[in-house]
Amino acid sequence: MATLALVLPTFTTTTPSGTYSGSQLTFAAAASITLWAVFVFVQTVRHRDYFLPENDPANPEVHAEPPSTLHTWGSFALLLVSLAAVVGLAKVLSPVIERAVVAAGAPKSLIGIAIANLAIGSALASIGLTIPVVAAASVVLGIPLVLGLLALVP
Repeated sequence: MATLALVLPTFTTTTPSGTYSGSQLTFAAAASITLWAVFVFVQTVRHRDYFLPENDPANPEVHAEPPSTLHTWGSFALLLVSLAAVVGLAKVLSPVIERAVVAAGAPKSLIGIAIANLAIGSALASIGLTIPVVAAASVVLGIPLVLGLLALVP
């Protein structure tokens, strides 16, 4: 999905570098949302048993009680704290990764890839849901959308 959104637009010849034509953008959006839907289906239907109690998954009495409102808000607050920690770690680790990349003589674009791989768990949802929404806005508003990583072109 990342290749479809970030690499292929750089190599299309229908439109300027880094962009898709309307039909290509529609396909990229449809493919992204389809792949996301398949991923969610696999997690919630096909492999649902991975998330059920081992003792008696068919028995609804075995499941935990829903959390209270206080626990729900507490979990939400901790989620925000965790998000801030992840963003903070990415900022702290970025210079370290940059120094390592420069010392290794690798291209600086590797830094972005390394930081992106720190959050690989959310990449599917981020790309799978963002590309269709941004593509639809681009088509509706008539604004060209540059998706491709232009730094890849020599």
